[in-house]
Amino acid sequence: MKKSLTLLLLLLCSLLFSTVLSNLLVEPVQPNTVPAFPVETQAQSCRLDLSNELFGGVNEACGRNLDRSRCCPVLAAWLFAAHARSALQLPAPAPTPESSDPDEPMKPDDSQKCVNTLQSALLTKQIKIPQPNSSCDAILCFCGIRLHQISSLSCPAAFNVSSGFKNATPTAAVKNLEKECRNSSYSGCTRCLGALQKLKVRGGNKKTTTERGTKMMSKDCQLMGLTWLLARNKTAYIPTVSAVLRAIMYSPHPPHLNKSEDTLFYNWRVTYGKIALDTLPRRGILINGQFPGPEIRSLTNDNLVINVQNDLHEPFLLSWNGVHMRKNSYQDGVYGTNCPIPPGKNYTYDFQVKDQVGSYFYVPSLAVQKAAGGYGSLRIYSLPRIPVPFPEPAEDFTFLVNDWYRRNHTTLKKILDGGRKLPLMPDGVMINGQGVSTVYSITVDKGKTYRFRVSNVGLQTSLNLEILGHQLKLIEVEGTHTVQTMYTSLDIHVGQTYSFLVTMDQPPQNYSIVVSTRFINAEVVIRATLHYSNSKGHKIITARRPDPDDVEWSIKQAQSIRTNLTASGPRTNPQGSYHYGKMKISRTLILESSAALVKRKQRYAINGVSFVPSDTPLKLADHFKIKDVFKVGSIPDKPRRGGGIRLDTAVMGAHHNAFLEIIFQNREKIVQSYHLDGYNFWVVGINKGIWSRASRREYNLKDAISRSTTQVYPKSWTAVYVALDNVGMWNLRSQFWARQYLGQQFYLRVHSPNHSPKDEYPLPKNALLCGRASNKNMSIITP
Repeated sequence: MKKSLTLLLLLLCSLLFSTVLSNLLVEPVQPNTVPAFPVETQAQSCRLDLSNELFGGVNEACGRNLDRSRCCPVLAAWLFAAHARSALQLPAPAPTPESSDPDEPMKPDDSQKCVNTLQSALLTKQIKIPQPNSSCDAILCFCGIRLHQISSLSCPAAFNVSSGFKNATPTAAVKNLEKECRNSSYSGCTRCLGALQKLKVRGGNKKTTTERGTKMMSKDCQLMGLTWLLARNKTAYIPTVSAVLRAIMYSPHPPHLNKSEDTLFYNWRVTYGKIALDTLPRRGILINGQFPGPEIRSLTNDNLVINVQNDLHEPFLLSWNGVHMRKNSYQDGVYGTNCPIPPGKNYTYDFQVKDQVGSYFYVPSLAVQKAAGGYGSLRIYSLPRIPVPFPEPAEDFTFLVNDWYRRNHTTLKKILDGGRKLPLMPDGVMINGQGVSTVYSITVDKGKTYRFRVSNVGLQTSLNLEILGHQLKLIEVEGTHTVQTMYTSLDIHVGQTYSFLVTMDQPPQNYSIVVSTRFINAEVVIRATLHYSNSKGHKIITARRPDPDDVEWSIKQAQSIRTNLTASGPRTNPQGSYHYGKMKISRTLILESSAALVKRKQRYAINGVSFVPSDTPLKLADHFKIKDVFKVGSIPDKPRRGGGIRLDTAVMGAHHNAFLEIIFQNREKIVQSYHLDGYNFWVVGINKGIWSRASRREYNLKDAISRSTTQVYPKSWTAVYVALDNVGMWNLRSQFWARQYLGQQFYLRVHSPNHSPKDEYPLPKNALLCGRASNKNMSIITP
């Protein structure tokens, strides 16, 4: 009976929250604290350690849609971590008869000063959290977070949903928690949280965490458990508490683990700002004041709602490199599918990371804005029920690497518009937005293993990454788990992403992380520092990377990268379940690049056609059936000899569910890189020379790597297979941005005659209209 009443109470609470949340205010009102907790004056405010990194997860978790299951744990973690330093400085109270247990933790300040200080700090940082209603405080009422409720590992009634609302006591399980949480770094998180899961509630409750209610709020109770450590007057725990709290705060996994998808809300403001790549600062493009932009951390099948406010003096678009946009090319963020966001206006992207896992990034897609920044990383974690083929790393680092030029993006655009080429030699190389003016550094612990996600977000230069003295174990390439081969260094071509594990098995020193240019006349290098936490100095080690122009070495490395057939991908079935090598090829495309002057201006082409943007995005013209914007079939399947280069809005037609063989033929003397939006493809062959039918004997038809960007070596070919299972208008382009801008791209129109939402989503109701679509009726939203 008691259990039934508890479940009924939970159901009623859930319905109440749903009703309240459906009427959220767009803009927050000034917090109106309930009478039981009077507002403190500024002089009475408590001291909080408000480090900037603690602000990171609040907007992402709370946003405009106040989801209690995500927002409350983040606010709790934020508040408790910020309060840690002052809480641990408080003297321990004298024991009382009611609390004579020596393991009973001290209680922090029994007032609401810190909550009020938190509210003020969030407003100062322009972090706006919607209120559940006009008279309810988000932190006090909605989340029930009050510092004086921190007692012996208690989940207060606002959080605790287990039978009887009983709290745990500091028993042997709690002492085990202390033991497992001694590791004062992020790497201690796994054991620490594991110990938290084993804690039992008072009264001999033997139920496990499989109980539905406990599962739903497990993250909240873990946070309460960590505050028990925080509350103890032992300074040894502060690094552990702060680190694990932050790890939970930034965790992409929602506490309601029974759900397979969630919606993440982001509000981004795009502005100009100064970036210092060397001694001379220059103007760059920032997102929410950050360069690189905010990192997106999501789960497979999450829905991402990203409102982009363009405060530049020029139009702006973001494209999501490697994200498939299943049935939804309207969100792809390139000019062929989207109208640019005008200056002073906004657009909200709304898409699902459907059936994907792995490491990706986003970039500005218009003109040469990519050279100024505006890019960032995007992670898609596996669902909790889907195993990954490697142990949980101690920490997970993102490296966005790229070439850069001292001239700003508007000057580079003028160079290209004037018919000239960009310089082949960049002025430098960057790691996470830092150039030679600062040394990028990461700290690691000896004996632990770390994950590195490295993306080349540059304009045109292949890069090599090496961590001196350490081996790189490749685990993932653009969403595909790989055979776990060890490498001394990796070539990362423009637009590509690699993910690898590194074990810190060397003597505790400082080691260089070397990122260097490849296949250009002179090598450009930048170094970051891998700092062992107990380092005794800097280790001098000879680099093992290849010669800058060693193409053979790079080809052999590319041929060695293969798919792990037994590992799960975004679903439970193994990656090798789809036998691409047994599929019947329905069509072969041979795509060959070329370069020439057209009317004395430099142009680049594929199969003799240099792409010229139309005055209306192709996808909108297709949807509204606007004539004379483009013609399907305006680019041939194969190159034509002796025809030179012609200008056209190149669109190639293809049938839904066709299976294509695409040959990228490179007769030029440079390494090239190609990307296809909306898909991954299997890289079945890479070799020198001219491709012929006999080259198919060299194909890997068993475990070729599946990815969305592939390199093509000088005087060489690359062959890929792709299953066209995603209806839409998809951009196939050179990842060399100057070549793409000057015509080396086209659009693949994958068409289904069914015109069904099962194949393609309708035009979004918030779609921006421009060009010849400006006066169209938005009520017509069927394909």
